[in-house]
Amino acid sequence: MDKLLQRLTEVSICQQQVVEHLATRQSETERELANLHTAHLIPLPDPRMQATKLLPKLTPHDDEEAYLQMFEMTATTEGWAREQWAWVLASLLTGEEQHTFFSLPAAAADSYD
Repeated sequence: MDKLLQRLTEVSICQQQVVEHLATRQSETERELANLHTAHLIPLPDPRMQATKLLPKLTPHDDEEAYLQMFEMTATTEGWAREQWAWVLASLLTGEEQHTFFSLPAAAADSYD
């Protein structure tokens, strides 16, 4: 019974050491990640630039509903913030649609919906 108690004590001490080591390592890792985040911030690509590479401009011959569906699928897939969709779409407009967009009041132009 004494040997069992001694072995349990040894195991408990070993577990405590492992937990302390993991806690220390976690703190170090969190500091390293914070340093990487602040020191090496990589700006996200401008969705308007991505859009012009991924999507053709809207032409008078395009089906507007199909084009908007294609735009929304691309925007969702690419992870573009919905708050930016209106201006991203604006970079793809031509002709009458472009004129209409840029004639909108600022509040309306900012809203994709």
